[in-house]
Order: sequence, then C-alpha cells, then structure tokens
Amino acid sequence: MKKWFMFGLTLLISFTLIACGSEETTTTLSMEQAGVTMVVTLKAEGDRVTEQTADNEIMYDALGVSTAEEAEEFFAGFVEGFDETEGVTHNIEYQEDKVVESLTVDYEKADIDEVSQLAGSQYEAESGDEISLERTIEMLEEQGFEIVE
Repeated sequence: MKKWFMFGLTLLISFTLIACGSEETTTTLSMEQAGVTMVVTLKAEGDRVTEQTADNEIMYDALGVSTAEEAEEFFAGFVEGFDETEGVTHNIEYQEDKVVESLTVDYEKADIDEVSQLAGSQYEAESGDEISLERTIEMLEEQGFEIVE
C-alpha cells in the first residue's frame, strides 16, 4: 500500500518544466483508482504554472489500515518537510474511513529546487526553469488523469 501512497504523492507534486505567456487560466484534472480520488488544479499565466493544488481522498482500506491512528502512523514519515517549505501549504485530516489531504504549491513563492526534494515530487528540468502547463497536463493525462470541464 505504500506504493499507492507514493503514487498519490508523486501526482501531488508533478513537475514538468519550461514556460512563457501571460493569459491566466485554471485547469482541473481528476482520477479515481482503487479507493483513491485525486483532483489536481493548475493555475497558469500562459504556459507557466503559478499555483498547483492537489486534493486527495484515500480510503483506509486502500492503504491497508483500518483506523485514523493507523493512517496517521502510515503517513508520518511521508509528510515531513511540507509545513516547513515556503510557498507550500499542506493539510491532512484523518476521518472515520479515509484520509483527506490538500496540498498547494504557490510557485510565485516556492523554490522549485526545495519543493523537488519533498516526498513524491517529480522534477524534469534544470534549476530555475518554470513549470509548463502544457507538459504538466500531458504528463498527468499519461498517468490516467482526465480534464474536468
């Protein structure tokens, strides 16, 4: 089940890079699979992602746990560093039968190199590059996400 968690975290902070432009847009993608629901919202100016939010619901049985306490113990090592990283807001709630997690990365404030060191991040570029909306959407669709209208 750690595989599912790492898969979810990888999708939380999906990095693909190189961008430019100025038109502000919002794109939302979602995926449901084996007790895990993931919704990624990308705010961008042109092709440059300025903010990324991932909202996840993970059923306890998908993690192989049955209580909030077991889920909290399961996640303990994976969420380290999120709260200390500038530009990153992380919230996790342990409910009766699932974990509800929200992660927002404000790329106007966050250091991409620092964010790339967090558990589950994917990073494709040289230091200082920007996050490309087009490439991020392409990567998420390859992983099974679909654009929500």
